[in-house]
Amino acid sequence: TQEVLALGHHHSSMWTIDRDPTCLTKGEKSHHCLRCDDKTDIEEIQFSGHIFEAWEITKEPTMDSEGIREHKCYNCDETETVAIAKLKRYTATFIADGDVVATVDFPEDATEIKLPDVPFKDKYVGEWENFDVRNKNFEEVALGYTAEMAIEEATRCLNCKHKPCVNGCPVNVRIPEFIEKVAAGDFMEAYKVITSTNALPAVCGRVCPQESQCESKCVRGIKGEAVAIGRLERFVADWYMANCDEMPEKPASNGKKIAVIGSGPSSLACAGDLAKQGYEVTMFEAFHKAGGVLVYGIPEFRLPKAIVQKEIDKLSALGVNIMTNMVIGKVLSIDEIIEDMGFDAVFVGTGAGLPSFMGIPGEALVGVYSANEFLTRSNLMKAYMVGSHTPIQRGKCVAVVGGGNVAMDAARTAKRLGAEVYIVYRRGKEELPARAEEIHHAEEEGVIF
Repeated sequence: TQEVLALGHHHSSMWTIDRDPTCLTKGEKSHHCLRCDDKTDIEEIQFSGHIFEAWEITKEPTMDSEGIREHKCYNCDETETVAIAKLKRYTATFIADGDVVATVDFPEDATEIKLPDVPFKDKYVGEWENFDVRNKNFEEVALGYTAEMAIEEATRCLNCKHKPCVNGCPVNVRIPEFIEKVAAGDFMEAYKVITSTNALPAVCGRVCPQESQCESKCVRGIKGEAVAIGRLERFVADWYMANCDEMPEKPASNGKKIAVIGSGPSSLACAGDLAKQGYEVTMFEAFHKAGGVLVYGIPEFRLPKAIVQKEIDKLSALGVNIMTNMVIGKVLSIDEIIEDMGFDAVFVGTGAGLPSFMGIPGEALVGVYSANEFLTRSNLMKAYMVGSHTPIQRGKCVAVVGGGNVAMDAARTAKRLGAEVYIVYRRGKEELPARAEEIHHAEEEGVIF
């Protein structure tokens, strides 16, 4: 007996990819019958297109040639290249007593410009004279004293009996004593006098508001110009850095462990003083780089970061262990630092890093920065440099609300990023709380008040 059986249905398997898609071609997937080799439900798989990773600069631009930046696809070997425009060429003119000392060409991303080796180089140090050049780079503006200038200025000190300038200094530096050493040309002894009470003379000589502290008490200032105490302090510190490259030796340990939270000025001074006394000091810093406000807050043109790094290197030589990317309260608690890690004491030097907003409409709009964020992006993350991975908005017209030193730093930074900059302040110009030197420099560079 013969019987015709009805055809059965295909018994489909799971999807099978028959042809993989590429960035530019479609793929194919289908079901395969478990009883026969037929394909069923054939579908195309869409191609994805190139998925490029972040830009990589393969050739840096110079003043004379274009650079190249390149994308590479995650899925294939395809690359995409884009030319980077040549760097703008600027010329710095250094002037001494009305005469041109030197001219130096430099690119727009320059962070340091050196004078050529000319015979009178060591006799001239002052300030950048070409204001329209200096407001386009981050090179230090005030260049300090030469030895001859420092000795001449030091001889103006009256060495007063009651020493009012010492009372005007927050750390009571023995000012007449170190100035007397400068006048005698004994710069090493002057450095020892300063550092007996001040751990950061190169920093304080540049950024302390001397005109409202020590120099405001100077007897010379009653009828004339006060002795330039800050500039003399800076000269001594710079002389030491240039002529004495020996690092301090780590003292014998006294067996006590101290944790220092933060790495700003107070923490650096605290860690240094404790390490010299034999304490085992560990410094915890939230950012990826130590230095605190000296690194993220104060621009390069006011405080070169190489100077801060030298102070940090001295701490390391003294045995201070510096741990970065450590947000205390998140990564570790103070209880854990004391109980689990065995520290005997904790110094909290977290500073005043949070911005203060005005609480007015529009503060959350795009393009409105706190000075903290704006300066941190520029100073710590180097957003002003070509090829930086940290973005910063370069406004054509920028208003800076406030009149203190932070406002001057933000305004002068924005000016260097190419903006027309306005300082907007609620009181009169005489009430501006910023240092007179910073206001003077901002005006020279074209900031509008």
